[in-house]
Amino acid sequence: MKRFLNILLVILLFCNINSFAQQQYPVKVEASVSMPSVFLSDYINPYNLRVKITLRDLQHREYKLKLKVIITGKNLNITSGTALELTVRSGEVYFLDETDLEILFAPTNLIFSTGSYVSALEEGPYVISFEAVDAINTTVVVSNYKTDFVQCVVMQLQPPMLSLPTNGTILNEGIVSTMFSWSPVLVISVPGQEIKYKLKIVEVVPVERNPDEAILSNVTYSNSDAFKDLAFTTFNYDNTFSAFEVGGVYAWQVQAYEIINGTETSARFKNDGKSEVFTFKVKEKCDPIIPLAVPKIEYDANNKPLVTIDWNDDISFTHTEYEIKYRPYGTFDQWAVIRLNAPKDDYTFDITQLSENVTYEYTISVKCSNWQDEVYGETFKTGTQGCSAPLPIRIAVNNSEKVELTWSQNSLAQTYSVYASKTGNLESVTPTVVTGNSTVLAPLLQDESYTVRIDAQCGSETGKGVPITVNVGQTGTAGSCVLPKYRPLSVSRPVSPVHALDISAVWLETNTIYEKYVIKYWHKDSITSARTVTVTQPTAILSYIKDNELYAYEISYYCDAKTYVTSKVSMFRYEPSSELDPGIIPGTANCFPPAEISTEVRDATSANFEWKKVSQANEYQLFYWPLDKQEFKTFTTTSDNAKIKDLLDPSKKYEYYIRCRCGSEYSVFSEIGSLDLNNLTTNEACDSINTVKIKAVTGSEIQLEWTYEADRTGYTIYYKEDSQDWSKMYTLDLKNMKDLTQNHLSEDNTMFEYTIDQLNSGVLYQFKVVAWCGTEKAQANTTVSATTVANPNRGNCESGKSCDRSSTVPVDESLMVEGTEIYIADYSMKLETVTSSINAEGKKVYSGTAAAKAPFIGYSEHIVMNTDFKNMFVNDSLCVLSGDIVLGEIRTNIVNEDLRNKIKDFVTDVQDVIAVASDINKQIQDGIDQAQDATGKALDYFQGGNDVGKVKTGNYRRKLLFRAMFLRVQFR
Repeated sequence: MKRFLNILLVILLFCNINSFAQQQYPVKVEASVSMPSVFLSDYINPYNLRVKITLRDLQHREYKLKLKVIITGKNLNITSGTALELTVRSGEVYFLDETDLEILFAPTNLIFSTGSYVSALEEGPYVISFEAVDAINTTVVVSNYKTDFVQCVVMQLQPPMLSLPTNGTILNEGIVSTMFSWSPVLVISVPGQEIKYKLKIVEVVPVERNPDEAILSNVTYSNSDAFKDLAFTTFNYDNTFSAFEVGGVYAWQVQAYEIINGTETSARFKNDGKSEVFTFKVKEKCDPIIPLAVPKIEYDANNKPLVTIDWNDDISFTHTEYEIKYRPYGTFDQWAVIRLNAPKDDYTFDITQLSENVTYEYTISVKCSNWQDEVYGETFKTGTQGCSAPLPIRIAVNNSEKVELTWSQNSLAQTYSVYASKTGNLESVTPTVVTGNSTVLAPLLQDESYTVRIDAQCGSETGKGVPITVNVGQTGTAGSCVLPKYRPLSVSRPVSPVHALDISAVWLETNTIYEKYVIKYWHKDSITSARTVTVTQPTAILSYIKDNELYAYEISYYCDAKTYVTSKVSMFRYEPSSELDPGIIPGTANCFPPAEISTEVRDATSANFEWKKVSQANEYQLFYWPLDKQEFKTFTTTSDNAKIKDLLDPSKKYEYYIRCRCGSEYSVFSEIGSLDLNNLTTNEACDSINTVKIKAVTGSEIQLEWTYEADRTGYTIYYKEDSQDWSKMYTLDLKNMKDLTQNHLSEDNTMFEYTIDQLNSGVLYQFKVVAWCGTEKAQANTTVSATTVANPNRGNCESGKSCDRSSTVPVDESLMVEGTEIYIADYSMKLETVTSSINAEGKKVYSGTAAAKAPFIGYSEHIVMNTDFKNMFVNDSLCVLSGDIVLGEIRTNIVNEDLRNKIKDFVTDVQDVIAVASDINKQIQDGIDQAQDATGKALDYFQGGNDVGKVKTGNYRRKLLFRAMFLRVQFR
């Protein structure tokens, strides 16, 4: 039979004892709280609220008193009456038992500042103080409530964390049973406490609906009592329940609760005890979508590009909808989204959706009952603007003095030919040639009008305009109003939105030819609930836009009050990302860039790039640009090398990085590398680094330094934990020599200094550093090693340094007396009072009080604490093997002034930590989805194995630097 010893260390963390007396009172009341709880009923337990009363006045052999409790919080004050009457005797210590605490905390004995009984406390700091008065003359105060108090921080507990099925899981069709599991709530139990769970499963209809909204539905798959009153953290959904529909999407959630005074409540937990919402779907038979051939590019009558993409026919008639996403190739711009209803097997983009002379990439996905994985299509490039005639033509002035026409400048046109006739016959008119973007005509008389055509002349090419009519007194746009060059809608959350669901939308650079814009938008499932915003600039605040939901929109461009043109219906989706810690960028969890990249200068304008192939990669994209310029070029290949011959920048210095595509997903970029074409002899025999050594070590960082040699083109650091094999090593690829020389060169310019961070504390690491000369790799240096500093805030409660727990021989009873020092792992305890008894197993166990010596976390000093122990079994090495032990308040009278000041500072730190603890937990919760989605291959990448590397934008580990609030230790 296994026994557990639960040691609750409350070392000034959740509860801080203050007992610095200012004057002598005959009665001393000392208190400690093991587990600050939201429920007042939990304070009736003497193991949770320990109250000790001592008569210190030696002139009285006994004293009758009445005791009251005062609880002070931020928004609540609670005061008890003096219903508890006690008799204390000199030389004895009186502890309040459960009966005493029931009287003290009885609802009829408590007075609330809110005017009514409050069973559950809000989160926050509280002070619980005690005041004793003379039992006969209650105006005589015999204890000091200003010093006899305990400070506690009440915190709600985190709800359960869902485990299986993981978020986004796809279940096979016809599966017989599905196991749901979740982690138990993290709670130190109070006696009689029993945490139970409810499981809720709902179908998400339509499948794009926000799961957090869907879970609120009453139409569930878990209406029976079988999903309630769950005592364990698993549930088997078998064929006795309603079957999940093929192609269906389902959301599920678990709620923790307990029964307090006969009432079901989740007040102890955040979010009413409800977990986050996970989804899963059931696989369906859905014909895959396959892009066919290369996108076809044609041009309309105005020399504007038309691009047609097509895909395979739906031969099984299972498709219901298609989604096309496209964006400029080689960027992380937001995808523009187009939704099409089936049947359909092609789509044509026009100039309202594309910019000219730009290369695009696109993906296609298909929906049957549910959306299938998207498929990556080919890239395509639109043509140049061409020599097109100006549109629209605006009538700037039309009065008795002149008629002035203006238009937007075509960058390719050198001149414009203006044909104007009052008779309507333009063939016999001699054109006026202008170089600017305006022309002036003679004024019109009554009932006269002009027929005007303006042609653009681009060298030998002519862009013929469309005839327009200008009447007397007419101003504004003449002829039709044209759409501007396409620019995708860019959306973001404002820094200080008026409403939480507001977004800021921008769709053009500053454009002066339109008087106003009207943007109409709606949720893609709610065309009847469209909203409209009218603005004079191409930016607007759109309301009620939820994260990750798909919205449709169209924009009307008004050239004047009556003349306007409306764009095609397009779509957008706002996808938020964390600015504090992006973790793994969505869509990159299974795809990573090469970990090692090398370059070789061939001549003054060309170089070779080589890298280690990445499993799963379908192609690689090399981006390169002149140093300190943003004019990048791209090179795409399926090979592990590239020969670039257009490095023509006069500076002859370039930077580069590489990403790869795995299916339709792109990886993050590799680290930036640098290339200097002035060095034409880099690919020669490459010597090993002269000196590599450890310069500095902390708890999570090790700084290396090695000899600086100017002819090296880069370095690679390999490192691992001592227990790992080198095949599972980590890789740091350092090829940006500009960064290394600017930021990592020692003051005397002789050594590189580079710090590897995010290491585990107290672990031995081994390092190798390799130099590169072009694509030639030097031999690695001799391995150097260093051990990170052990974390001073982390206890080592089973180290065995203080006592030998291997023996099960009981201690000699004669040793278990006052003054004997026994051991609990790394802590010592001096006995004060001891009683013995025989437990159910026939073993002699001990109960009583002691003074425990424990380290003050984060400091070298130790503090002494009052200790109660019960049913404690001790072996012949004076080592505790089992029992219940509670470490209570610090004995402040034996704490020196220096340590006392440290304790006060530490309490302030703890209070600051508690204030941000909820935010930290929220960050952890936000990271769970990404961690689960990325677990397999992401762990492979960051923890060693093939294709390993360490890229900042793909940082998998978080730095959460805060002290633990309490320590629960278990002995077996």
